[in-house]
Amino acid sequence: MIRRILMLAGLCWLLFGCQPARADDCSAAATDVVFGAVSPIAGSDYYASGTITVTCYWNFSGGTLLGTSAVLLPNATVCINLGLGSPTSGGARAMGYGGAVLSYELYRDSTYAAGSVWGGGAGMPTSAKPVTTTFTALLALSVQTATFPVYARIPAAALTGLKPSGAGTPYTASFAGSGSISYNFSTLVGAGCSGGKTASFSFQVTANVINDCQITAGSLVFGSKGILSGAARASSTLSAKCSAGTTYQVALSGGTVGSLALGRKMKNAATGETIAYSLSRTLDGPVWGDGVSASASDVLSGIGTGVVQSMTVYGLVPKQNTPSPGDYQDRVTATIVF
Repeated sequence: MIRRILMLAGLCWLLFGCQPARADDCSAAATDVVFGAVSPIAGSDYYASGTITVTCYWNFSGGTLLGTSAVLLPNATVCINLGLGSPTSGGARAMGYGGAVLSYELYRDSTYAAGSVWGGGAGMPTSAKPVTTTFTALLALSVQTATFPVYARIPAAALTGLKPSGAGTPYTASFAGSGSISYNFSTLVGAGCSGGKTASFSFQVTANVINDCQITAGSLVFGSKGILSGAARASSTLSAKCSAGTTYQVALSGGTVGSLALGRKMKNAATGETIAYSLSRTLDGPVWGDGVSASASDVLSGIGTGVVQSMTVYGLVPKQNTPSPGDYQDRVTATIVF
């Protein structure tokens, strides 16, 4: 009899460590949702993702296998709740920097549909649902873990008009106190989360709003000309789009034929002959410079508004000796510095 008691005591130590009884429990942890660099002028939505990991465990009661809560209450129903986070904008989710805000949303799936907004927390409408899951204990002392993706989107419209500063402006939202799980242990699958325990978790949503510019240029066509006995003029449009408040300069290269802003030339590829021409910001004005040559330093300066700003490029072919007939071309590179 003494030997059998000693063997059972040894079995208790191996299986359970002879620990005192504890209640079953669940916990959650989340990764940050990081958008990285976002441009206010991209004209497209930005996407990011993170994860929330939930762990539930069952502890033994009474020190025997048949007395464990894993047998009595084998199912844990968990609701993962996300509130608004902080700061907010008009009762909606937003990241903040100083007094500025950047709207975004969190979703349960990658459809990014209004019906899949992740909710369940404080401030969220009832239409925004939490993620609900059920864990089932397989063995005494079992631990069940599952990871759930969090999908995030910044709509393009939310970026319009933002004014970055320096190399970038860090916008942040905190979910400290806004992320939680509510859970129940039950004999039933899907017994619901209300009336049970709760646990909190936290994470951040971040985006770095950068200074950005885009530039596009159209062809400048002088058309067909005969004898170059007088000046020929033409114009084209150059467009710049820079984030609001961003200062910029637009320079035009000297071209691929003349290479210098003060000596731009078009070339006939068949004969090698050239025609001199000039580009300027005003009609017959100073040569539009390349931003490098001190003798041709006249460049266009501007401040971005977040929308397209158009400017005119004026071209002039002055009176000169007329070369052989043919197609004369040059390629000029427009560069925007910001």
